[in-house]
Amino acid sequence: GGSLGDVVLRGLWRHKMAPVRSLGELRAVLSKWDHSSRVQRQALLRGFIQSGRNLTGPELEREFGNGASLFLTRICAYLRTTNMAGGPVGLALQAISVFVGAASGHRFLVEYIEGGGLPVVAEILRKEAVSEGDRMKALQLLSNIASAGHTYKQMIGELDGIKAVCDFIRTAKTDPAHELARGLLVTLGRGNKRSETLHRYLVELLYVEDPQVQRTAAQVLRQLLAPAAVEGVAPASPDPGLVGAVTRMLSTTQVHVLYEAKELGLFALVHRITRASMASSLVDMLRPDPYTFSSRPAHTPTDNELFGRVQSAASTAFLEDQTPPDSLLRQCAAARLINSFVVDRGAGDETLEAVVELLLEEDVVASLLVCTANTDYDQSRKAGVMALAALVKKSHAADQSLHALTGPSFHQAWHADPNSCARALDYDGLNKLLKETGNGHLQYHKGPEGRE
Repeated sequence: GGSLGDVVLRGLWRHKMAPVRSLGELRAVLSKWDHSSRVQRQALLRGFIQSGRNLTGPELEREFGNGASLFLTRICAYLRTTNMAGGPVGLALQAISVFVGAASGHRFLVEYIEGGGLPVVAEILRKEAVSEGDRMKALQLLSNIASAGHTYKQMIGELDGIKAVCDFIRTAKTDPAHELARGLLVTLGRGNKRSETLHRYLVELLYVEDPQVQRTAAQVLRQLLAPAAVEGVAPASPDPGLVGAVTRMLSTTQVHVLYEAKELGLFALVHRITRASMASSLVDMLRPDPYTFSSRPAHTPTDNELFGRVQSAASTAFLEDQTPPDSLLRQCAAARLINSFVVDRGAGDETLEAVVELLLEEDVVASLLVCTANTDYDQSRKAGVMALAALVKKSHAADQSLHALTGPSFHQAWHADPNSCARALDYDGLNKLLKETGNGHLQYHKGPEGRE
């Protein structure tokens, strides 16, 4: 028994959709939707998603007796009102994705966008009150739209969709959510005239005090800045603010974030727009301002340091359960980044020569000596030794600078055994050495606060 609409609806969204064969059946279906409660509509949407998700655009049209657009319009209106009322929006978003993402379903995509669908999705992405799962469905809908081509990427950008995705990343908690957002931003960023805006938003995300957010933003940037695997898609130029963000990230103790910061820093050294700024920033980081320990250093002090009459800053910090200040973490990371860059480049490489020239203008050799003489943080000392050894091996100009700064005796000893040479060096010894060679003006480092 029951009305024609009931009969049609019972068959329409079960395991297989029953095609609407007449205008009367279509009216019955749409009338039933119009007079259903929210719970009933959610059930209808669930059945439609299950039955229609693998259908093409023409197949969907046939199933609705050429009235599929009427049903799509109703779902869009339902999404808008449900969102305004604070109800669950996930099923409506999935149902729209069935239409928009259908092969040969371009007409549905155009109808959805012309009906003002994009601003609603952007609004949902920004709403922290909406569950993360539902907001991920909004991301998936945007992904379907973006994959339709360049024109639709532009539309998403013009309607503030890029900003909405970046805002979503700030509040997303799960790895799948970050992965989905990352993939969408890479799609939106490639071949998009508004990619500069995206890069600016991503650099802003690098400043967010959340390792997961920083990591996601950095991964998107790396993919957009890398030479594209797709022929004809040129790599983007870096945002000028990238260097400042990388510099800040290099003080992290989060291994994954540090890796991303190093990779972005290496790119910034290579690219002409950011090369000089990155080189200058790296050398500045090698010469930390006077610091105090606020947490335990990674260097474990020796017995002599712990029980000697004059305790080192490291031993004092160790006893007080402290770790290195940001300035020393950055010093260590900067030395490691320089070492990675130099080691990865072959002798005679044009980029290597250009970057080394900039580094030498910033007194990189003297600054690496400061790093090498750091007895407060053993990781800095080790990184400084490796970077300086690699630099003087690859660059004759750097080697000459080392000779001029330290004199023939130290220079010869360094080439014989850099590690032994470094172990015998501390801040006082370095300052004395620089004075003896007439380079006393290069005494950048005054050590921890309170040290004379």
